[in-house]
Amino acid sequence: MRRVFKATVRSFFVGMLVLAGSCRSLQDVSVPPGLSEQLPWSRPSLVTPPAFRWVNQIDSAWSMRYQGEIYRGRPTEVFAYYADPATLVGDTNNRHRYPGIILVHGGGGTAFRVWVLEWARRGYAALAMDLRGSEPLPLAAQNHAWGTKSRRLPQGGPEENPSTQFYRIDQPFSEQWPYHAVANVIRAHSLLRSFRQVDPARTGLTGISWGGYLTCLVAGIDRRFKAAVPVYGSGFLSTGSYWTTHGIFDTLGRENTRRWTQLWDPAQYIGHARMPLFFINGTNDFAYYAEAWDQSARLARDGRQLMLLRMKHS
Repeated sequence: MRRVFKATVRSFFVGMLVLAGSCRSLQDVSVPPGLSEQLPWSRPSLVTPPAFRWVNQIDSAWSMRYQGEIYRGRPTEVFAYYADPATLVGDTNNRHRYPGIILVHGGGGTAFRVWVLEWARRGYAALAMDLRGSEPLPLAAQNHAWGTKSRRLPQGGPEENPSTQFYRIDQPFSEQWPYHAVANVIRAHSLLRSFRQVDPARTGLTGISWGGYLTCLVAGIDRRFKAAVPVYGSGFLSTGSYWTTHGIFDTLGRENTRRWTQLWDPAQYIGHARMPLFFINGTNDFAYYAEAWDQSARLARDGRQLMLLRMKHS
């Protein structure tokens, strides 16, 4: 099943990015109607490549830190891995241009080195960032290649936990994790597109679990992507999801649930996406229930669905 899943995602991206190569990029970042006056992201700062610095350009997967949103009155940094077919072989004089891919980790995850290497082997320039205000520990300190052990960055943004994801909905946007996470994915895209070895007219986006959730939000804002694949993630979280069953929205209360749903539920964003979306989930997913997932996917203007039998949430 894992082999079929990977082949299906790969064929979707190849088809969409080849088609996109002949189309004019919209070069546009646009918040869905009704939210544009509520969400105070600075459009120029999102579409402008953020300041960044390389931490390591020796490994086959390079590491960097780039500028994020302001958090509690101070600038933040975001850690990310980058790899392309040239970094795999140590070619510093590469003149090729590759399609780009942004990779968004799930809850409790981090930037995955193994993930950018896998996509680089398939011919992509890949960037995976940490959205928890942290950086991954060295590979030798991890339990396995997809290890999630990390440490806080001195200038990291908000941690990712129920408090920052849900319970700060009545606080300033700069205190809320979705606000930072969405912006930092879009900033990563702007940075990736600025690299000379990346074809800015052929970039895609995929994420798993909370990363799939973020993929839905970002797809409805950043129209420069030519394809997006949310894995597990969906909308309608307050009506049918892990967080409904486990009482998150009950403890939020009616008014805060209404506000959170209006601002941060993917159902408010999916219909605003202009690129093809490929929604993937399992029949048994514990977090994003099949009914809400299907309802979410049907909001897409150009959507496809793949429901796999007993797909592991991993």
